[in-house]
Amino acid sequence: MGARTLKRVDSIARALSRSRAWVINEAVERYLDYEEWFVGEVVEGLKEAAAGEVVDHGEVVREWERAAKVDTRRQARPALSRPIYPSRQPSRRHQHRTQDN
Repeated sequence: MGARTLKRVDSIARALSRSRAWVINEAVERYLDYEEWFVGEVVEGLKEAAAGEVVDHGEVVREWERAAKVDTRRQARPALSRPIYPSRQPSRRHQHRTQDN
């Protein structure tokens, strides 16, 4: 691990009154949680695409354009009439730990 990264880890460890090992373990756990979620979403999306469960490009463009016209004062976030894919949030397999690892 590079010196700059270790300094960042140590800074967070001090701020949280935790060990370097605890901070590194938490970072790895969060990374793995996200990557497992992301890979699962990609696999699910590929299955849906293979089954023909896709949204036509033109429909997506029309929805984005419609949403952009609705509110030009703030950044628009269009809502499709149906979801492109089901959204799931990454789940944490563990809760806040009270002891160092």
